[in-house]
Amino acid sequence: MQVYFDWVVLIQLFCIVQGFTTGIYLLVTKKQQPSHKWLGWLLLGLTLQIIDYFLSRSGIYYRNRWLYFSPFFFSWSFGPLIYCYVKAGFSKKRPRIVLALCAGNGAIYFLFTFSFSTS
Repeated sequence: MQVYFDWVVLIQLFCIVQGFTTGIYLLVTKKQQPSHKWLGWLLLGLTLQIIDYFLSRSGIYYRNRWLYFSPFFFSWSFGPLIYCYVKAGFSKKRPRIVLALCAGNGAIYFLFTFSFSTS
């Protein structure tokens, strides 16, 4: 399999590695503030968006058409995650309403993942 490779793809690859390592680090830190968890999930979501750009720019979507409908570009959760991050950073209360929004977005994500999968 040939992959188109230029300096933009290289930068995207570095961003993917950096996003995953920083996001996972923020999620598994033992002494973490409540806002670290939300920031970790936000970074992982943004990294999935960069993966979508990477697959498109490198030509992997063109050669593997079944990957095109995989829901990597899932930006509906960015707004609630940013809200939760800011709310957890400035208050002691846990944002419960936004937890339901994130759970709803997760349900929509899995619904589209399994309904558009090909056998």
